[in-house]
Amino acid sequence: RGIARIEETSREAVEELFKKEEDPKLKDKLDELAKTLAKAANYYMSKLEHVVWREQEATKSVRKLAEHQELNTFISKYCADIADLGRREKAKLEETLDFVAKASSITLPAQLGETKADEELKKLIPKRLFKGSLDSGLFQKELGEKEYEWYEEIGDKDPDFEKKSAEILNFMDGKRNAHEILRAVSAEYAETDPERMLKFLKDLEKTKLITFS
Repeated sequence: RGIARIEETSREAVEELFKKEEDPKLKDKLDELAKTLAKAANYYMSKLEHVVWREQEATKSVRKLAEHQELNTFISKYCADIADLGRREKAKLEETLDFVAKASSITLPAQLGETKADEELKKLIPKRLFKGSLDSGLFQKELGEKEYEWYEEIGDKDPDFEKKSAEILNFMDGKRNAHEILRAVSAEYAETDPERMLKFLKDLEKTKLITFS
């Protein structure tokens, strides 16, 4: 099942690249097409990495059922197989990106420009100061009615933001930086706006629900 998820993500990535290439809105905007393709490829590279990690973690959790050498050997081999498939699918994605770029006669950017929000997220390592799920009532009370209006309105722009918020908190382990969490959450759901995530983290810090290291 884990192998199937990786292959499904890879198929989705390839289909998305060809879909972008054929987008009539980008037909005569080669620079914009190049950036759009590079951004899509970058997103799916991150998603593949996350799916590989998630499936490896799910496989390792089998150790809770029993502890013996044969099982450990099987788990190690299966995790290695998952990692190997992930590398192959990422290579396939790179080949597809190169093919599409050549077919469209475009030059892909060497690297995608980062926003200030991206740069700041990389410097922050959030750590929770509470257990369990976020109490929205308490968060609203501590933040204030006026400030909380932003969260009541964001659902129109990002319908999954409430789920993403819960996932952001779940990924806080005091080790991952905020940008790594952003990539993981984007892989689980749709692409997440770094500025929205940064605001959420700053508000959590302001209400003393998390701290940064």
